Amino acid sequence: MRGASGQLDELDQAGASTWHARAQSLRDAFDRAFSEAPTAAVASPPLRFLGLRIAGDPFALRMTEVARLHTDGTAVPIPSPAASLLGIASVRGSLVAIHDLHLLLGYPAGGSRRFWALVRPDRPVGLAFDALDGHFEADSTSPIEAAGGAARHIRGATRGGAAIRPIIDVASILGALARMTRENTSPLER
Repeated sequence: MRGASGQLDELDQAGASTWHARAQSLRDAFDRAFSEAPTAAVASPPLRFLGLRIAGDPFALRMTEVARLHTDGTAVPIPSPAASLLGIASVRGSLVAIHDLHLLLGYPAGGSRRFWALVRPDRPVGLAFDALDGHFEADSTSPIEAAGGAARHIRGATRGGAAIRPIIDVASILGALARMTRENTSPLER
């Protein structure tokens, strides 16, 4: 017959082995957490956009492509074969060509162009438009890729508030302006 002390030793050993098994299980789970790839994707920073309107339609410009924003500037008209060129303006001591974003996106000319988004900080080019809705952020999964028949100078779309806003492709616009300039420059001017 066992004494009371024998039963306690048996219980202590059973409890100790359960405790050791549980501790080992926790150690294994901890080690596994560092050896496996994370299951949840790391959230990327939100994308920042400038919301604007062209003839009342909502659009977006990526903030990473906007060097500066100007309001109520004066562009001096100059003769040019480029219909989109509104003129040149002095901005912080530099001459900047100001182009009508309406015409570049296929909208008719006319109306005021109160705002200029200056793109390309090394040699700024101004894109003029009539209404500014403000700044907004969208998560990195927000941009929607454009379908095959997308409008010219548009690269996808994003949600800005309640509106789906086409994203203006600044690189495409700058490429078109460079081609226009090359085509309309005489060999003596090059």
